[in-house]
Amino acid sequence: MAEPPAPDVPAAVAGVFDDFLGTTKTTRGADLRVDLQLTFDEAVEGCVREVAVMRATPCAPCKGTGFAPERPVSACPECAGTGRISREQGQLLIQQTCPRCTGRAKVGTACATCAGQGVQRKTESTTVTVPAGVEDGFSIRLAEKGDRFEGGPPGHLYVVLEVTPHARFTRRGNDLVVDVRIAPALAAAGGPLTVPLLHGQREVTVPAGAKPGDELVVRGAGVPVLGAPVTPVPGPSEAASPYRELDTSGRGNLIVRLRIDKGGPGAWLRWLFRLDER
Repeated sequence: MAEPPAPDVPAAVAGVFDDFLGTTKTTRGADLRVDLQLTFDEAVEGCVREVAVMRATPCAPCKGTGFAPERPVSACPECAGTGRISREQGQLLIQQTCPRCTGRAKVGTACATCAGQGVQRKTESTTVTVPAGVEDGFSIRLAEKGDRFEGGPPGHLYVVLEVTPHARFTRRGNDLVVDVRIAPALAAAGGPLTVPLLHGQREVTVPAGAKPGDELVVRGAGVPVLGAPVTPVPGPSEAASPYRELDTSGRGNLIVRLRIDKGGPGAWLRWLFRLDER
């Protein structure tokens, strides 16, 4: 899982030493972050989405120089065209970026399109492939999709996922959990019960004497394991066959949590003491 960008402390420290030592450093584009809202189903099964990103790119008219096209450009008189100036501090000679030309070593008329910044910000659409099995807060890194400045490598784009909760299902790791209410008579005697899947439904068997909170497991009907080859949800005949070893390594399970319906006044006591069976 890629982490959202943190403040680039090493880069900032390196910039200080660049000024101190008089070295030059290529400017890397800034990392960007965008949040992407997903439905519960999209997070479970994966999807392809488009996100709009405001990113910086080199200004087209001035080609990232910051100077007006077809206007004269000359060496900066402040730094004599070096882009850096020197100053004494005690016995040390410190070099730093020239404040007049901001290290460009040249001066001239500013480009009207980018106001002399050398970059333009514009909104672009980027395709994001969301793998199956992601969770809320998961971050996807798209390499070199961040800001880009002339002469330096682009930054990265971090897409942080926000998953909308499902109305009925919850997640327990790679397992799906669903609460199903049953009648006291079914809990007492046991029998078949149709339960919902994320897509479709499945028949399971409630054991006799089931209690509130008991859990039934439907193997392989949960969430795909992130990064693993996705296996399909086993069909009813496959799940019921005692002779087939199911490959459910690519998915979690469906956990059916039983809730017993009281069924009106006295129903719980009738079920508890089996009064309806006497």
